[in-house]
Amino acid sequence: MTQAISGRLFTTVRHRGGRFAAAAGFLLCWTMTTTARGADSAAGDELLTAALAVIDRHMLATLGVTLGSLLFAFVTAVLLVRARRHAAENEARTRDQIAALTADIDRANALLLSDPQIIIAWAAASDEPEITGDTAIVTPAGDPHRVLAFGSWLAPDPASAIEQALDVLRTSGEGFAMALTTLAGHPVDAEGRVIGGRAVLRLRDVRGVARELAALRVEHSELIAEAGALRALVDTLPSPVWARDTTGKLEFVNRAYTKAVE
Repeated sequence: MTQAISGRLFTTVRHRGGRFAAAAGFLLCWTMTTTARGADSAAGDELLTAALAVIDRHMLATLGVTLGSLLFAFVTAVLLVRARRHAAENEARTRDQIAALTADIDRANALLLSDPQIIIAWAAASDEPEITGDTAIVTPAGDPHRVLAFGSWLAPDPASAIEQALDVLRTSGEGFAMALTTLAGHPVDAEGRVIGGRAVLRLRDVRGVARELAALRVEHSELIAEAGALRALVDTLPSPVWARDTTGKLEFVNRAYTKAVE
């Protein structure tokens, strides 16, 4: 009778509670068996052995799942820490590269703007120009949009010439260089060429260069005048004076030298 009760209890618990509940049912049946009168001790021992076997398998499975979960969590945490460290290093390198590129751009802009000039660039697939520089070189009001209105600051012929050259530059990439004079009389050098897939027009104010050339001309004239005065002074000396070049050829003689030779 006890075995029949335990069998029915095992069947019911197995369907409803799983292995762990089945083990509990086995233990309950074993308790009932050992306390019942006239119970067979062998049947109770069999129930106890079955319950312990179920509990051991359940505990081992639970332990395995727990250890696997802990190992997975540990590996995931390590990978996460490494990924965050790599991301931080990449972010630091990116910031350094951005800072270096920004410094390069600032230096390039400083070099471009060190001379009075205007840089106009067109991208390959865009008709909108990028205008950089001192637009007051060619337009009194300094309006950037009037820089490309060549007829507003150039005579008709040079304005038409630079417009045609600019069209050829943007369509076929053929460069050009022109010396222009604004309506205000200021000399401007115009240079067009393709740089990095962009059509670039450079308008450079050469008034500073013209002033330097004028100063050099004055200095040259003064040196020529001083040299002439020295020659006149040496020519009046009573002693012969002469000068030869590196090849030994006479370059200068005074009157006394000429008289001495004659």
